[in-house]
Order: sequence, then structure tokens, then C-alpha cells
Amino acid sequence: KNKDFFRGFLIRLEGKVDTVEALQPLDNESQISYRCIDDENVGGLSHTGRDQKTAVSGTLQVNTVTENLLLEVTVVKQSNSSGSIWYYSNFTLNTVAPVELRSGFVLDPRESENILLTRHYDPPERMNVTNVFGPPLPPSSMMSPSMQPSMQPSVKPSADQVETASPSVSPSMAPSVPESSAPSNTPSLSVAPSKQQQTSQPSISPSVSILPSALPSFQPSFTPSSAPSPQDQGSPAPSVSLSSIPSSVPSLSVAPTAIYASIEDFLFRTLTDDGSLTTDGTPQNDAYLLALETYPNVDVNDLDIRVQIAQSYSLNTFYYSTEGSTWTTSTGWATTEQVCTGPWFGVTCEGPVVTKVDLNDNGVQKNIPSEIRALSSLNSLLLNDNELMTITPGGIQQLQQLQVLNLNTNLLSATLPTDFGGLPNLEVLDLGSNSFFAFPSEIGLMTNLKQLTCRNNFLSGTIPTEIGLLTALEDFEMGANFLTGNLPSEIGLLTNLVELEFYRNSLRGELPTELGLLSNLEMLLLYENTVEGTTDTGFEGDIPVEFGGLTSIKVIDLYYNRLGPDIPEIFPQLQSLTFFDVALNFIESIPPGIFDLPLLETLDVHTNFISRAIPTVVKLPQMLYMDLSRNIFTGSVPVGLSESNKLELLVLEDNRFSQAIPGEIGLLTALKYLSLAINDFTGILPSECGKLTSLTTLFVDQNKLSGTIPIELSGVTGLRELYLSENVFDGELPPELATLTDLEELAGFDNKFSGGLPTEFGSLEGLVYLDLAMNNLSGQVPSEIGLIPRLTDLTLSENSFVGKIPTELGNLLLLESLMLDSNQLTGLIPSELGETALKIALFQNNALTGAVPDELCTSQLDQLIVDCAGGTPEVTCPSNCCTDCGPTTRRLQRGEDHFN
Repeated sequence: KNKDFFRGFLIRLEGKVDTVEALQPLDNESQISYRCIDDENVGGLSHTGRDQKTAVSGTLQVNTVTENLLLEVTVVKQSNSSGSIWYYSNFTLNTVAPVELRSGFVLDPRESENILLTRHYDPPERMNVTNVFGPPLPPSSMMSPSMQPSMQPSVKPSADQVETASPSVSPSMAPSVPESSAPSNTPSLSVAPSKQQQTSQPSISPSVSILPSALPSFQPSFTPSSAPSPQDQGSPAPSVSLSSIPSSVPSLSVAPTAIYASIEDFLFRTLTDDGSLTTDGTPQNDAYLLALETYPNVDVNDLDIRVQIAQSYSLNTFYYSTEGSTWTTSTGWATTEQVCTGPWFGVTCEGPVVTKVDLNDNGVQKNIPSEIRALSSLNSLLLNDNELMTITPGGIQQLQQLQVLNLNTNLLSATLPTDFGGLPNLEVLDLGSNSFFAFPSEIGLMTNLKQLTCRNNFLSGTIPTEIGLLTALEDFEMGANFLTGNLPSEIGLLTNLVELEFYRNSLRGELPTELGLLSNLEMLLLYENTVEGTTDTGFEGDIPVEFGGLTSIKVIDLYYNRLGPDIPEIFPQLQSLTFFDVALNFIESIPPGIFDLPLLETLDVHTNFISRAIPTVVKLPQMLYMDLSRNIFTGSVPVGLSESNKLELLVLEDNRFSQAIPGEIGLLTALKYLSLAINDFTGILPSECGKLTSLTTLFVDQNKLSGTIPIELSGVTGLRELYLSENVFDGELPPELATLTDLEELAGFDNKFSGGLPTEFGSLEGLVYLDLAMNNLSGQVPSEIGLIPRLTDLTLSENSFVGKIPTELGNLLLLESLMLDSNQLTGLIPSELGETALKIALFQNNALTGAVPDELCTSQLDQLIVDCAGGTPEVTCPSNCCTDCGPTTRRLQRGEDHFN
């Protein structure tokens, strides 16, 4: 097979070596060699490099057999505080076919000028290219102005070279070069044409073109065989003047070395070579036809025109591929408006090149085409909140300048893209709320990432340890997936992390102590890793004492795991903590330091096994939400808690608190929700509760409270839920409670209330649930109850009410449950009750007579019980109407559904 060589390119290598899929490194010492295994990515050399100040040489072996092979070597410039860094490299290219060379270099970036030397080679026989740019210069700092490179190198084909060049020549190692070195003298380009061409080939100079501020760099997968002949290349280079390129304009590299016959030839050879360009009805064909209309009679070999054509074609291919006609807004798209000059919705330019596309929440659908890669200066692509389903490979993955990619909330379903790791500048990758289902180890290639969001997908399997390579990461969001296994200890290497989220997965094992190394971490969300019904999911064991090293932490959420039994005393070091949640675990003890945190706003430890008293000294001045419910806390409510005057929610229910409720609780004037239920509190309900004017919920049921209900409660006008049940309250119900017009639920069953039911309660227009069963109430059921329009549940069972059932209850059109059993009611069951929505009606254990009205015997009635067992008096029941005769229904607890 023929062997074709080139060497002597000035190559600027940048950063750390990143192994691209198509380039396999053979060694990684001071020399770097690559074997190319995919001719579609031969140009990938521009994506790789090593931060060394030594020469780099090696061999690129091309093993694919194609009629023509396109190799593109891009030189990237970068200035830093210590000056420009240059590397001199010699590469040997071995191929099995003729080669089209695109070769380019950039002069010292301090000159703010981009120079491109172009030459197209495609001889029918073996070619030898040597000394393309000549020997390297000494460092630019040692050069006089007269030594600076000339801008018009000459091409001098020599017949001697054909005889002297050998295909087996190995490249020489270029010497080590210090920083800020530059090419030496005027580059000399020598070409050895085939013997058939030697006699007619004139001496020519290659054209020297000034790069516009930015030009795209393409990597086509196929090169058409129709290359210009040597005669076509022989025209002399035009004289050009150099202009300074503003540093603020992004540098875009298109090596415009090839000569194109038409727009079709240009697009075919650089972007779309699969036939779709000329196939009717394809997005590519539609965009191509629009390009012909937008750019008639243009010189396709003009560099500025190429950039505009490429960008316009790329964007319109995207438009047609994503159902652009149905977008919410599409101003400028699919028109003859030129990109960066006309109004294109969502497109931002810097100079002549597109740098940002923002089409979030715009009805974008279906597929992202590979042609998007023409936007090679794109640094931000925002396509979130749309309906995208697929991404054609080879598109986004080649946007080398891309810094922000947001595809959140789409319909994408595939393995998490592995080749995004080849985007060297990517800092923000948001793939959340899609259907990605694999978490590849290649994630570790994205070493520049600062934000990685993949929450709310279908990612499964274990977390790869390669995440430890993402050392620049600040925001790592992987919640709401199906990940299993342990949280890798390598996560402790991500010392820049500010936010870490692995909530709602199926992770297990102990929390790695290395988490304590994340001194910049502010938010740790690992909640809900226990899967209901399993015993092997959820984090377990004690919270590591190393968590004391999380000195910047603000939020720790470990809700619903299997942690325990102890929490170490780490809180004196966590002075920035604002949120701490370990609810639904197996915690048995918490240190007192948790009650002395100046910034803590939320403390939630409910449903554990914590057995202790709250310290008498509580210093939680910023506390908003405290839930200690469903534990074994003992003692009294400390008076010091009243200093938390910002507290809005206090839940102490289902513990073993005792003694009296302190009157100082009235100082918590910001309280909206107070639950002291299911404890052993004694004494009275303090009148100071009337000062809680922001309160909407008060639960004191299931205690041992006594005395009367303080009329001061009538001042809590925003109260919606009042539960007084299962205590030993006595006396009459205060009619002043009728001023609580927002009250929706009033439960006072199982007490010792006496007297009548206040008629004023008829003004409780918002009341939905009223349960005063199992008391000593007497008198008639007030007809005013029929004025409560929203009432759905009325329970007055087991009292001493007398008289008739008010017919006005038939006005309660929403009434679903009516329990009047076990009283002393007389007369008929009102037929007006048939107008209600009753599903449960209990009338047994009274002195009612007559027949059950036909209006009640409807298909919606689930339970109807009357005294129909043959006693005196007896209520007759139509066939298939009553569900039972006589027994008393059991009591329902707070929150229990009447209809289950």
C-alpha cells in the first residue's frame, strides 16, 4: 500500500490528554502517538493534548480504506498570565489512500492576527510533503521585529524531492521549546507532485487568507473524490493586508483549505454526506433549498460567506428537524433573513458567529440533527422544557466551544451520552427530567463540568467511581432515579462541591466518611433511599463524626433511610446549618447541640426512637419548622422555646411529654400550626393560646387536659382546624367560637362538655366537619345547623339530645355523613334528608318512629342503621334499604376516613 507523509506542523496542545473514542493513545509519556480507528474522526487531533513543555512527536496510523481521506489539524491559541505557550510537533501520517490535507497554523496571538496557510493536495500517486513550515523559531521574546514571520510563504515544487523523499522516513523529535516561542522564519512549503505533473506544474504561492473573527471547524465522515486538479491550484495567491481581530470576538476555526464548486458541494463535503441533502422532503433538503434562496450567486469560497451559509443551513436544518412550524415563536427562522444580521428568535451572536441558542419552553420537538455541529462557536444551547426525543450522534458532541447545555424536561430516552465527555469546555450539563437509563463510567471524562444535573430520569446500576475525576464539579444532582449500591468514597475528592443530590434512589450502605472532606458543601440531599417493602435499601449506620468537617453546610436532608442509632455531637462545627432532617430513620439519641444553632430554620426528626427531654436552654432564634413527633421525648415543653419567636410550625405529637402546657407558648405569635396531641399533658388549655393570632391549626387531642375551653380562642380568627377530642374538658361550649368563620374542622368528642349546642354555630359558614360525640350535651339539635352550607360530616352521637331531627338538615346539600345515634330523639326521620348527599346515616338507639323515607333509600347510601329489630318503638325499613338494625358504630379517630 502507498504511504503518504507529512510533518513539521506547528501544533498547540492544550490541557490534559482526553482520549476521544476514535483515538487510542499508545503511550502517555513525553511523546504521544495515536492510532486512528475511525476515519470519521481523523480530525480529532485538535481535541487532544498534554500540558507539557516538551516536544511531541509520533505516528498516526490510518487503518481504514477509503477512496479519499480528509485529515484536519487545528491549531488553537491561548494566552495566559505567563504568556502564550507553544509546542513544536512532528507527526508522521501513514495511510492506505490519497490524502486531502487541511493544514493551518496561528501566529503569535499577541499580534491579534489569525493567519491560515492553505493548500489542497490530491495527486493520483504517492505524495511526499516535507518541511511544511520549516524549522521552528527561537522564543518570540528573543526575536527582533525583523525576525517576525512573513505573511506570504511561497510554494516551490522541486523535482529533486521526488527522488530524495522516502516513505519510510521517521519524523525527528522536535526540541523542547520554552513558553512564548513562535514559528521562526518564513515557512517554506515544498510539494512533490507526481511525475506526470512535474513538467507542467508551475511555481506557485498558496493563498494566504485572513480568518474572520470565527470560522467553524468541520469533521466530515466522507470526502468526495472530485478534487481540484493541480492546474486549478496554480493561480497565484492574492496580495492581502492583515487586520486585527478584536479579542472579544470568539475565535472560530474553519480551515478553508478546500475549494468548493457550489453550495451543494460545500455542504456535502462538510456537513451532510448521507444523501439527505438532495432528497426531497428531508429537513436537510429544505434547509439547503432555503440556503440557495438566501445566498444566490455568491462565491462559496469566500470565507465569510462560508460561515454564513454553514450557520444558516445548520439552524434551518434544526428548525425543520424539530417541527419548527409548530414552535411557539419562530421569528426569523426558515426565512431568507441572514443569521446574525436579521431577527432570529432565540439566537445570539457575537460579531458574525452564533454563540447562543435559547429555545427553552418553545414547543421544540423530535430530533436534534447532527448538522448543529456547524455552530462551532456556540457556547450556550438551551433547549429545556420541550418535547425532544432523540439526538443524532456527531452533532452536539462536536461543539467544542460549548459551555452550557440544557436539555432538561424533554422526552429523551437512551443511555446517558458518553461522548459528551469530548466537549472540553462544557461546564453546565442539565439532562434532568428525561428518560435516560444508564449512568456510564465515561462521565468521568467531563473534567471541566461545574454543574451536572440528571435528576428525575431512569438511571440504574451503581454509581461509577469515576465521578471522583469531576474535581471541578460544584453542583451534582442525580436525585429521583433508580441507582443502587453504595455512595462511592471517591465523592470525597470533589472538594469544590456546593450541592450534592442523590435523593429518591435505592442506595444503601454506610455514609462514606469522606463526605466530611467537602468543606465547601452547602446542600446534601440523600433522602428517601429506602424503598418501601425492602430491607436492603437506604443508608444505614451512624452519621459519621467526620460530618463535623462540613463547615459550610446549610442543608442536610437524610429523611427516610435506616440511619442510627446515634448522631454524634457535630453541631458546634455546623454553625451555618439552616435545615436538618433525619425523619423516618432509626435514631435513638440526638446531642443537645442541635438545640443551639443560630441559623437553624428547620429541624425534623419525626418517626424515630429518640428518648430524651428537650434541654431547658433552647437557642434557635431563626427556627421556623420543628417536628419532633412520633418519638419518645419526655419532660415538659421548655419555656426557652418561646424565644423562637419566628416559629411557624411546632409538632410535638405522639411522644411522652407531660406536665402543663406553659403559658409562654402564647409568645410564639408567628405560629401557624401547633400540635401537642397524643401526649400526657395535664392542666388547662392556656388562655394565652388566644394570642396566637396567626394560628390555623391547633391539635391538643388525646391528652389529659381539663377545665373549660378559653373564650380567648375566639380571637384566633384564622383558625381552620381545632381538635379538642379525648381529654376531660367540661363546661359549656363557648358560643364565641362562632366568630371563627374560617373554621373548617371542629372535633370535641369524648370529653365532658355539657349544656346545649350553641345556635350561634349556624354562622360557621366554612365548617365542613363537626364531631361532638360522647359528651353530655343536651337540648334540641339546633335547626340553625342547617345553615352551614359546606358541612359534610355531622356527628352528635352518644349525647342526650331530645326532640325531633330538624328538617332544616335537608338544606345541607353536601352532607355525606350524619350520626345521631344513641340520643333521645323522637318523631320521624325527615324525608328532606333525601335532598342531601348522604352515604352514612346512623339513627339507632333513639325513640324514632315511622318508616324510613323512600327518598333515603337510594343507590348512593352505603350505610343506614335504624331501630328496626322489633323493639318499641320501631322504625320500619323498606326492603333492601337499611344495612343494619340497632348496633352502635365504633368511634373514628382523627384523620380516619369515614368511607373506607
